[in-house]
Amino acid sequence: MPLPSLWHLSVGGLVVLFFIALCWIGASSLPRESDVRPSRKLRATLATVAFLLILLCLDGPLNRASENWLAWHMVSHVLVMFYVPVLLVASGAVSLIGAALRGRRGVAEASRVLRSVSGFVGRPVVAVLLFNGVMVFWHIPAVFDWQMDHSWSSEALMQPSFIVAGYFFWRLLLNGPGLSPRARSRVQVVSVLATAFCMLVLAMCLSIGSKAPWYAAPVALHGVAAALKDQHYAAGVLWVCGDLWAIPALVLIALRIVEGRGGASTVVDHFTKRGS
Repeated sequence: MPLPSLWHLSVGGLVVLFFIALCWIGASSLPRESDVRPSRKLRATLATVAFLLILLCLDGPLNRASENWLAWHMVSHVLVMFYVPVLLVASGAVSLIGAALRGRRGVAEASRVLRSVSGFVGRPVVAVLLFNGVMVFWHIPAVFDWQMDHSWSSEALMQPSFIVAGYFFWRLLLNGPGLSPRARSRVQVVSVLATAFCMLVLAMCLSIGSKAPWYAAPVALHGVAAALKDQHYAAGVLWVCGDLWAIPALVLIALRIVEGRGGASTVVDHFTKRGS
């Protein structure tokens, strides 16, 4: 397939490119002090990588592949729900965009509304329920088939819902420039384990829990046998992803707990004294 046919530019893609420009404009307005970490350039670069991954899923080869194969569809979901939000939080992309728009007409009022909404959605229980609810909702057979029949819904509804839910979920766990995690360590552990369990259950339902394909589009494209095999591959992507993000996240939380208690030696001494 010729390379140019792998890419197209949708309205959603134009919005993504606009956000990339805003991130660089916002980064240029940040302080130049040498002790500011991460640097302006690094923050803008991380944000750009995040938005380019979104563009890959919306308008790039991954979009074309995900229209034909459920396994690639799942890879796209994993990218926009896990890796894109991590980069957005780490780069402070929201604050970069806010810095670029500061002073514009109507921005202050919109910011107040967004802060009010994010204050509610950013609560740990709400963020975890939203994240897992969005993930399960878009894999309900009737919803998935409707989305495949209405291609506009991917860039207008499905992908934005994944990104937003993913952002608020990862804000519970990660530091960002000038931001601390929104959840305490115990809540973070529960959030990670609950989400990993939800992913595991969904993956098992797609694989060993089903003897026939769930979705109409893969069957129409490839036949029943190939569609079922593709569904098993998609379940594998979801299953493996549960290990690739959950284990590092738990390690990060554990390191924070150890650091907060004065280091590994202090923790070891504490438990040694309790056991003696």
